Amino acid sequence: MIGARTFGDRLRALLRAKRVSQRELAARIGVTEAAVSRYVNGDRFPRADTAAAIADVLSVHTDELLYGTPVDPAIAHEEISEAFEILRARQSELSDEYKRELVGLLLGIPSPTEDAPRRIQ
Repeated sequence: MIGARTFGDRLRALLRAKRVSQRELAARIGVTEAAVSRYVNGDRFPRADTAAAIADVLSVHTDELLYGTPVDPAIAHEEISEAFEILRARQSELSDEYKRELVGLLLGIPSPTEDAPRRIQ
């Protein structure tokens, strides 16, 4: 699991590199400046949809924002396509509970058993 402080350090570095202020980021993703400050300072971790919006504004893949790993979009698309093909071929073998969990994962909804970090919008 990624820590809020590590995420904050990455976010701070990306904001500097992309020359985006905390105020501008807050306005573009629809949260308060205080919320962005909490993310940058490592006090809070954004929700999945907010993290995705941050990545969009900063023109980075969410993996780079969350884990510090730059992603080649062509490779990411290929891997996702392969995963969907495997799931499609084996969907009859999956339990309804597992299917719901996969849909939640794709929509950014934490699993009920997941120990999610404290989040704010």
